Amino acid sequence: MEEAEIAGGILGQRVGLLHDRETGAVKDAVSKAISDGVLTMANVKYAIIRGKDESELEDFYLTSAYETTINKHFSVALPNSLKGGRKKWSDRVGTWFTNNAQIWDDTVKAAVKARVAEAVASAPKKALSSQAKAPFDALVRLLKERLAGIVAV
Repeated sequence: MEEAEIAGGILGQRVGLLHDRETGAVKDAVSKAISDGVLTMANVKYAIIRGKDESELEDFYLTSAYETTINKHFSVALPNSLKGGRKKWSDRVGTWFTNNAQIWDDTVKAAVKARVAEAVASAPKKALSSQAKAPFDALVRLLKERLAGIVAV
């Protein structure tokens, strides 16, 4: 099977989505996609951390996986752990940016998230915290199930 056929089959199956657990517009968009038939509940997995009102994918990463990158590119010294409270990752990081005399807006947040993604991609086995196991295992199971129907895995 050609790669293009596999990719087309994957896209046609709406394989899966691990999404931030947020309220507001994101939640509404996922709900609308489900009600419009673009997604099903079976195709969506959320980045959920117990005890948090909202959580993001970055909440699952160990600070040690990206703190050097943040310091190098933004001159912001993060604490050893960004855990604590019910705030999501971007809110906690935003506080550290302002504590380090840096601005925190949507543009900076997007740039920081991109740098974090690069750092995590360079050493993924060292990046995930123990909190990430259940949601990622659920996503892997979903992907294997969906892909088994498309390609011989």
